[in-house]
Amino acid sequence: MPPVDRITSAPCWSAYPVELAHMAQPGFAPYFTAAVQILSTGEQIPLPGGGEFTLGRVGGNQPVLPNIDLTPFRAYETGVSRLHATILLEKEKVEIVDLGSANGTQVNGQRIAAHDPYPLKDGDILSLGKLEVRILIREG
Repeated sequence: MPPVDRITSAPCWSAYPVELAHMAQPGFAPYFTAAVQILSTGEQIPLPGGGEFTLGRVGGNQPVLPNIDLTPFRAYETGVSRLHATILLEKEKVEIVDLGSANGTQVNGQRIAAHDPYPLKDGDILSLGKLEVRILIREG
């Protein structure tokens, strides 16, 4: 369960206060169904809508950038690849796919095979190299 915002008593699904204000409105359907929480800082990065979100870091002159840049969270030092993994959000399921990263991806301490979708559930701990994040999934 996510922490509760002291002002609105709504779950804090985002580090972005503007979105929390919208969530407090009755009948408002949030624009995201999941978030990635950085365990070292507690910061939550919302994953808007559905689709694919690539996790990685920015470095050099790479032509393709990740959707979620983990560089500010010591991604290079902790072994996160430039294009490390993809989170797939669909209506009925959430999955992660390791993109052949140099240091691998683990879900709850279990290394997953590269390029094979692996199902996720709310609260799962993902290790991208040595960077740990929690997946938060909102039902509804």
